[in-house]
Amino acid sequence: MKKSIIILLISLNLFGNDILIPDYFKAEFTQIITSPKGEKKEYKGVFRFNKPEKIKWEYIKPLKKEICSNKDFISIVNHNLEQVTFYKGTSSYFDLPKVLKNAKHYKDRRYTAKLGSKLYTIVIDKNKRLKQILFRDDLDNIININFIKMKYLKKENKNKKMECVFPKYYDIIKD
Repeated sequence: MKKSIIILLISLNLFGNDILIPDYFKAEFTQIITSPKGEKKEYKGVFRFNKPEKIKWEYIKPLKKEICSNKDFISIVNHNLEQVTFYKGTSSYFDLPKVLKNAKHYKDRRYTAKLGSKLYTIVIDKNKRLKQILFRDDLDNIININFIKMKYLKKENKNKKMECVFPKYYDIIKD
């Protein structure tokens, strides 16, 4: 047990100051979007991360949607609309690795990161693991993402789990 804890700590990357992010992890998430009028929408899903910057957001409820990205591209699969959108670069979507790299300690277990015009608040748990991220999007919605059941992995998420999968008949949009 002691040996596996030491191995886990050695494999961790240090983002921000004290935010411990391993090379590979998986977590469930809840995302609450609050509109400027106070209307709330809640989404649930699974988040996966592989070092250096490969991520996958898999939305499960209330709709099925997948967002896959690396440092070069983003693909968004909306299964309800039977549509896939491909973007070059990551500037058009929430870039979690970049946010964490730019995090500066604010107070207690809170950090802030400024990217472009957006200010992100990052909250870590008592074990210095990612717990919550809050920010305003381009439409002035408040985005609150809570990470739960965080699992630090000893090896990377399998490539198949990191890919956005969709049928050939989906409409494809390239931006």
